[in-house]
This record gives sequence, structure tokens and C-alpha cells, in this order.
Amino acid sequence: MSLITLERAEKHFGARTLFADVNLTVHPDDRIGLIGINGSGKTTLIGALCGDVQIDTGERRARRGLRIAVLEQLVDGDDARTAWSVAAEGASAARAVEAELREIESSMATETEPTALTDLATRHADATARFERHGGPGYERFIESALSGLGVPRERWHEPLASMSSGQRVRVRLARLLQRDAELLLLDEPTNHLDIDAIEWLADHLRKRPGALLVVSHDRYFLDRVVTRIVEIDQGRVHTFAGNYSAYLPQRAHRIETAQRAWERQDEMIRKNEDFVRRSGHGNKPGVAQSRKKMLEKVVRLERPTVAPTVRVRLPDGTGTIREPLVARGVSFAHPGGAPLFEGLSLHVRRGDRIAIVGPNGSGKTTFLRLLAGGIAPTAGEVWRAPKLVTATFDQDLAEIDSTATLVETVMRVDPAVTENEARGHLGSFGFSGDDVFRSTGTLSGGERGRLGLLCTLVRGGELLFLDEPTNHLDIFTRESLLEALDAFAGTVVIVTHDRHLLSAWARRIVRIDGARSVVRESTYDEFVEWAATPVAVPAAPARPKPAAQPKPAPAAPKKKRRFWKLEDLEAAIIEREEEHARLQAQFADPAVARDGERTKALKAAVQALEEELASLQEEWEGWA
Repeated sequence: MSLITLERAEKHFGARTLFADVNLTVHPDDRIGLIGINGSGKTTLIGALCGDVQIDTGERRARRGLRIAVLEQLVDGDDARTAWSVAAEGASAARAVEAELREIESSMATETEPTALTDLATRHADATARFERHGGPGYERFIESALSGLGVPRERWHEPLASMSSGQRVRVRLARLLQRDAELLLLDEPTNHLDIDAIEWLADHLRKRPGALLVVSHDRYFLDRVVTRIVEIDQGRVHTFAGNYSAYLPQRAHRIETAQRAWERQDEMIRKNEDFVRRSGHGNKPGVAQSRKKMLEKVVRLERPTVAPTVRVRLPDGTGTIREPLVARGVSFAHPGGAPLFEGLSLHVRRGDRIAIVGPNGSGKTTFLRLLAGGIAPTAGEVWRAPKLVTATFDQDLAEIDSTATLVETVMRVDPAVTENEARGHLGSFGFSGDDVFRSTGTLSGGERGRLGLLCTLVRGGELLFLDEPTNHLDIFTRESLLEALDAFAGTVVIVTHDRHLLSAWARRIVRIDGARSVVRESTYDEFVEWAATPVAVPAAPARPKPAAQPKPAPAAPKKKRRFWKLEDLEAAIIEREEEHARLQAQFADPAVARDGERTKALKAAVQALEEELASLQEEWEGWA
């Protein structure tokens, strides 16, 4: 039996049709990914499914008593309740049934009449089944698991929601929603405020969770992990495809190609018959012409297939002659009175590098990006930038956008050489067309401001781009376009992103910011994940040397020979040793190492040897001429 059915549903917003002739059924075990370009009506369709939005025509049918849970995106910022108490509301049903069980057990302890005891036992079995359905005795552990997994810091669990960011408030409410005994979850962009680890946790939980799911997401990796059916809204029409997002792409291309061929065949048939009617209507075949004309009147005309326009991201050529645009040496940063976000981090940026900065929310990724871009200074270490280096930075704050200027004025201010027609062309490629380009930027939504800010960064251009979460306000198709543009870009890019698909497909160097465990590694993101998950073997304790005969006086040490003949090779070697040193130091925090005296000694010996090697390399670097 289906949970919800929309039949020939239609919804208008003023003169605009959001969707029409929608036939959609949600079954008990469905895992549906709802996709479409920004503004295509995805959120409105979710509202129609849950009954919050009244459709203009058509019919909505839902199973009686259906339990639906919907994730709200807009949350109250004045909530004085703590994060824990809000998250625990999701377990209110479990707590109520638990109280009912205690009451039944108390009655059973004093009841002696057999019939009454049988009745109490039946009630107890029913309540036990309901208790298990609501999470059972582990519901409190799940609250902790959900808050931790979704990235709400443990030290903030008992603080009021009003003191938290909007992203943290959404995560708390998501933790509450996941505990509800819902037969259908409707999640509108649940990954928007999650880091990579939280997205992984949510994907794993949703895959195991019983019941139906419909989720709007622009995260391709998440959709591939979670859904088994894709529903696409395209220019007001709904199309359904089996499988996850990766399976949907070839099916979509085939649908469009097949529809185009069918339209072309019908169009050719219609034109030929219309031409025959015109030529033969008054000739020697009027009967045949009249028959053809009646046939044409009965033909159901196919609509010419079109694809909704998507943003086409274009990057400047990014060519430059600077081989080493930037070098960060031993940089650290800490806010006044706070613990360091990272310490002694070194990064040698080369022309054409594809560098991704990753890490948990709040770890300092944006801080490290701004430090590299020159927006802030490190508390220790130094950042060297090549003279005449041209850079461009996309900042999430979008502080450079003047809310009193129009869109076209904003683009022309970024580059005075850009004409109005060129500015309109740029805006059109980012989804702003027609009279929209003369709107005030103060009227833009958050997503539109994000797209405009990214466009301004790309128009400004440079051979080194710093991009802070550029995909946050992009739909899934525009993200694909950005990935294609990044692949074709000849310059250097340093990016902060939680988009796992982009990371896996594009990045070639990874900087993970995570306090003392911060590290730089030259690898793809998937290789980095595998490396990070592999336990590091502690070097065995060196064998105790045998007593040696008294050595003869050594001759005078010859002058040290230079081991590296290129400065960049020497600096790369230093960075590699520094990364290894940080990795070994982190092992001292491992309880298994701390309890093992021999392993601790071996680790200390390895660290000491590495420090000696680093000192030697540093001496060579300081004496470089």
C-alpha cells in the first residue's frame, strides 16, 4: 500500500507554474532523491506531499494515520531551551512508553487475580513493542550519538539554542527528527550545514533506518550513498528514474535523446503531410488531401523536449609564469586566549596545484584560507607570496556586495573594463537573465547572493584562486559545471569545501585542519581518507648496541656537501619530514602506546631521529645561497 500519492497535481505561484500534471507515489520502503535547478519547486513539492501546501488542481491521497517527519530549514533563533533538551524531544514518545511500562510493571507486582494479570501481560507486551519501535532503552545513547555525529560540540549540548549559529540549530533539530517514529522522512537539504564527517554519519544512519525517505540534496556523494530512486523536476514536469544519482545521469540523457528523436520524427511527418494537403487540396487528389487533413487534426502533438537552462561556470584562463606563487612556513594561528587551531603547518604551493582544505566544522579551515590569501596574519611562522602575484578570493561573508547596487553594476565594478553587455552575458551564464540584472542586490536570496559573489570572484580572475565553500548555494547541475571549469582551469586553486564528489574528482593535495593533528598530504582525497584510516605502525625499539672498541681519533670532518640542488626540493623534503613529525607526535596521545613502555621508547627514538634530520635540513635551508 502506498503512503502518499499525488495525482495530476498542479501548483502556480502568480502567473508562474511551479509544476503541472505531477503523478508521484511514495511507497513504504522508498528512498527518493528529489533534484532540480534552484527555484524549480522542490520545496513546494515537499510541502504538497506533507499537506502543508495546498495544490491548485489534482488530488493528494495519504494513508490514514501516516506518521510524517519534516526537517525545517528556518529555525527560531530565540529558543532558550538547551540543545540537549530540544534533541531529546524526539525521544518523547520513548520516554512516555517507558513510563507506561514502569506503571504496568508496578501493577503486575501487586496484582493476584489471573485474568487481570493476563490483561496486564498483554498490555506490557504491546508497550514493549512500541518502546522498541521508538528506540528502546538505548534512546539516550542515540541522542548523544546523533548530536556528536552531526557535529554539535559536546561542550555546547547544555547551552541554549539562542547562543548557537543557525547551522548548529538546524543540526540539533535534525538530531531530534531522526528519533521520531516516522514512517516517512521529508528532508529539505539536510546536508547544507554539515561537514564531511557529519554527512558520512547521516548517510550511514539513513541507509539503516527503516521506513520511507524523500530528500532534497545537491550533494552527489550523499545521493549516491542514500537513495534508490531519483525524481527530477524539470520545467514544471516530474520525471522518475531508478537507481541513485550516478545511475540517473545516463538515463536522463537517454530520455532527452529519445524524446528529441520522437519529436523530430513526428515533426517531419506533420510537415510532409501538411505540404501534401497544401499541394493536393485543389488538385487531382482532394479526397486523399482531406483524409490527411483529418488525420493531422487527430494527432496528439508532442512537446519539443527542452532542458532547463543551467549555470555555465567559466573560469579565466589562469595562465601565469610564476612557478611558486606562495609558500607558508611553519604557520600557526590561535585566537586571543584560545588554543591553536593549527601549529607549525607548512605548505609549498606550486603553479597548477589543486589544493583542498578539509576538516570538521569550526576547526579553522576558513582561517587557514584567509591566512594564505593575506587577509589575516599568522601568530607564528610566515607566508611568502610571489611579487606581482594576481589572486582572487571568494569569501562566504560576501562583504564586498553593495546591497544598493544592481547586479549589472556590481559586476562592472569588479572589473571596470567589462561593458554592460559583457556583464549581462556573465550574469546570464550564472542564471540571472532579462530584467533580473537590474534588480538591487539587496533583494537577492542567500543562494542568489552566493552565486553573484562567486561570479564576481571569477570575473576578477587571477592565477591563484582562493574559494571558500563555493558550492554552498549551487544546485547539483551548477556544481557539475563548476567541477568542469575547475578541471579546465590552468591556474592554481585552493578551496575549502564539504562536497565529497568535488574533492574526490578534483583535488590532488589535501590540507586537513584539525588542531594538533593538522596535516598536509599530496594525494587524491580518496587516497587521503584511506591513509588517514590506516593505523600507523610504531617503529620497533632499536636493538641495544654491543660495546665497541675505543674508536681511533676521527679525522677532521669534511665540509658538508649540499644534498639538494633545487630549493623547492629541499623545502618539499622539510615539509614531508614536518608532516611525519606531527604524525608521530600525535601517537603519544594513543592510550595503547602510553601503556606500552617499549613502544613509547621506540616512538621517542623515532621522533628524536626525525628531529635531528629536520635540524640538518633546516641548517641547509638557512645556508642556501
